[in-house]
Amino acid sequence: SDPNAEIPEWMGIDFRELQCIMYEFNCAVVLSLIYCCLPHMPGYFAPLALGLSMGGAVENGAEFGGGMANPIFVMARYLRGELRGVAAFRYAALLVVGTIWGATLAGMIYGFKVNAYPVKADGVSEVSTFFAELLYSFGFTLVYLVVTKRREVSGAKYAGAAVGAFYTAATIVPAVGVANPALACLALVNGLNGASGFVDHLETSWMFFAGPVAGALLASKAVDVLTSERPKVPMLFAEFTGAFFLGLTAAMNAPFAGGLGALGIAAVLVAMMYVSSPVAGPTALNPAGVAVVLLRSVDSALIPTWAPVDAALLVATELAGTVAGAGVAAALLQGAAKVATPMVADDTAWIDSVLAESLGASLPLWFLLDNMVGPNDPRKNDTTMSYAAMVGSAAFTGMLLFHGATGAALNPALGLMSLVSGRHMKDIWVYFVGPLLGGLTALNNLTLFRHDELEAEEEAAKKGGADEKLEPKTYAALA
Repeated sequence: SDPNAEIPEWMGIDFRELQCIMYEFNCAVVLSLIYCCLPHMPGYFAPLALGLSMGGAVENGAEFGGGMANPIFVMARYLRGELRGVAAFRYAALLVVGTIWGATLAGMIYGFKVNAYPVKADGVSEVSTFFAELLYSFGFTLVYLVVTKRREVSGAKYAGAAVGAFYTAATIVPAVGVANPALACLALVNGLNGASGFVDHLETSWMFFAGPVAGALLASKAVDVLTSERPKVPMLFAEFTGAFFLGLTAAMNAPFAGGLGALGIAAVLVAMMYVSSPVAGPTALNPAGVAVVLLRSVDSALIPTWAPVDAALLVATELAGTVAGAGVAAALLQGAAKVATPMVADDTAWIDSVLAESLGASLPLWFLLDNMVGPNDPRKNDTTMSYAAMVGSAAFTGMLLFHGATGAALNPALGLMSLVSGRHMKDIWVYFVGPLLGGLTALNNLTLFRHDELEAEEEAAKKGGADEKLEPKTYAALA
């Protein structure tokens, strides 16, 4: 801890590098300790503990080499030329050692036999587990790489929250174990100290190593699409990826939008909105959101956020991405019947179901519109975490309130998941009509509560103004 102390030459590092690698070591210890202690936590708090800790590690680690805290982040940054080979090896090795030490501490406190380590979910094959790990590690790493591309990461403006939110969503999905290859060694650590059945779990631990590594490899290349200068490519890729993980997470959580399912859907919504908003605009990954943002500029001098063709492309991309995510979930869960699907309860009248969807969607869509007035406007400000967190928390509230009545899709794209499962097809119209009516309610609220700001914005637009049309940006421009 003394910056003036001599560091042995064989280590080949200076004091600053020592700070960075020891930060990573301590992050690995904490995350491993939390993971091992998951069985001793109440349901909701287990994924939140992991997600919040991961987000904090990235947020606070911005000044210590990026706060990687996961070997797949190290690998992705090495593949992108952001880390030298020797430095990447040091980071990865310290993360593994820190993970083992964290598991040892947890074993000393609770006993190795009762602590968690990655295991394959019941009814899910090894191949499906591998691909679930690959997909969520891909999304996890992509969000992290985007965070490191954003200016705000150096200013500690809640950039780590996006990474933490995605990890929260990933750890809720039953088929996903860890999205961290270092944690794959916990079967050995706990098993050697008396955990039952560890030999069988050790034989399948390859999934929890190979899946994340493959996902990180793909993510390191996918960032090039987000930084492409080709028109509309970053916008559509970001929107499709966000909608895909929204549909995948929703489909793999049963009951749909109930309890932990709602938390997972809201968490992935926050993370992917953070990724997509600067290049796609304020959509909330929701076709109703695109519609209501366009309606805001009707019969006014305000310049539409998107051209009609771009808006249609965004809606089509959201619908296709969400259905694709649900379809992949059906393949991984080995049966469409296992896919979680929103449904209207038998004792809920059609008018009540529309009312529930309308009310549930109105709050996140209101926040979406409200954030377009003032300093948090994602069209004019690169800092979109506050906007994403507000919309995500409102969606979480709506899902908790109304999932017992309609499943609380609050999004026409999620309503289309019935096409994958083949169940509750007669309810699909509710998930289109309800959110669109909720959007009209949100627009009315905006007009009422932001009347003065809207008048000022329109006057400025008439003078050639302040209201700028959204042009697709790239993360290269934001870096």
